[in-house]
Amino acid sequence: MKSPTHLYGIPVLSHLKTKFVYEFYRVMFLTDNYTAEETAAIIKAVFLFGRKEKELTGLKNSAGESLKTDSENTSKSDEYFRERRDKLLNWIKVFPETTDEELREYFIFHALPEPDIFTVLGFRTTLMVRAPSNIKEKLDKVIIGQDKAKKVMSFAFYLHLIRTGIIQPHIHQLKGVNGSKPDVLPRPNILLVGPTGSGKTLTIKTLCNMFSIPFIKVDCSSLTSSGYVGNHLNDYLKQLIHHHGKTKAEQAVIYFDEFDKMSEINIGGSGRGSVGGVELQQEFLSFLEDRDRIITRTGNEDGRSQETINIENIMLIFSGSFHGIEEIIMKRLQAGKKEFTKYLKSPEELKEEENILQKINYTDIISFGIIPELTGRLGFIAVLDKLSESDIVEIMKGGAGGIIEQYRNYFAHHYDRLVIEEEVYSLIAAEVLRRKIGARAINGIIIELLQDLLYDAPNEFEEEFRIDRAFFMKRFS
Repeated sequence: MKSPTHLYGIPVLSHLKTKFVYEFYRVMFLTDNYTAEETAAIIKAVFLFGRKEKELTGLKNSAGESLKTDSENTSKSDEYFRERRDKLLNWIKVFPETTDEELREYFIFHALPEPDIFTVLGFRTTLMVRAPSNIKEKLDKVIIGQDKAKKVMSFAFYLHLIRTGIIQPHIHQLKGVNGSKPDVLPRPNILLVGPTGSGKTLTIKTLCNMFSIPFIKVDCSSLTSSGYVGNHLNDYLKQLIHHHGKTKAEQAVIYFDEFDKMSEINIGGSGRGSVGGVELQQEFLSFLEDRDRIITRTGNEDGRSQETINIENIMLIFSGSFHGIEEIIMKRLQAGKKEFTKYLKSPEELKEEENILQKINYTDIISFGIIPELTGRLGFIAVLDKLSESDIVEIMKGGAGGIIEQYRNYFAHHYDRLVIEEEVYSLIAAEVLRRKIGARAINGIIIELLQDLLYDAPNEFEEEFRIDRAFFMKRFS
């Protein structure tokens, strides 16, 4: 039995009190005979005024005939899909307890296209967001560890959702405030710092998928090599408009990967300082400061050669490992040892005991080679830790959809069974850490471990394949 919910202030049991009422609700859900508000009013009458089930039989039967007609309708226009999507969005407002199974049935019944499905799922997610903590709770189900960074990113995304009008603060809903434009709020631009494979890109893509926010990734290392960053950035805006339309593009997230490659300084003698780094950073600065961008269109699809896109609410995320910045941080801390007495340790001791990146500040970023004007406009810094052995084990075991589960499914598909002894998880995690590329090493190591079994499994026998310490050491000794 599901927990109680309310329809127009009347407490009822979710999905729903009697089998007949639920069947009535389901038919009305799938067809267009009644709106969500009308359906809710009828159900309210059943619970409040004792309206007899037999009085609803005619309504249900009539809707059932419509249901049959809808299922036979094979010629479905864009308008048909738009109407069904809009009906579903409104239904979720009235019946927020609509289940995943019901949504799936609706998607299949009306053959909604994938973009509409993502819109609906994102809309339902936003209805449940009342605070940054709600976003982090959802993120915790997907991203292992990184608690501090997830808090920063959850708040930044909450701010982005309000700035773009995707959600309103819950107190506005309680007070009946609709469509009010917020006063000027901080721009939620983020600097993501963390080692390779710590989950920077995955975390942002997960957040965008949750809310159906358009996401595009820009490789800064390719921009620095070409030197034509301005043109490239407009090209990415064109892509957003082409794939999502102008309105959605103006709510997008642009993710600048390898941002640390824009440093003009040779850090630690690595020879990685970029040519023209300052000029490229200045172009990013203008992107942060501009309200509008004029995009030159190609193909003249609608007869216009140019289009203006408002970019002030596009969320910009700058990400990189910032290799070598640890020495800058430690020098700063050691220089202030009178104030920070706990840092009277050697750099080696500091590295061993904690992630020194957690102590990063804006002066360190400037010292690394990012200009002060640009650094000052990166409102939030989120630092991701290097994954621990236990983090990697948890990622591997990630339940349904986890990497190990996927390979178990492969064997089960051939009527075989894969058994991995507990000790092996730690051995795999240690090998992942040894390769120093983070979680992205997991899949390759598992393939190396299982490659002979994966090749042999498709046969006429039902077998059990057991992976123990000896098996692992034979592959990785």
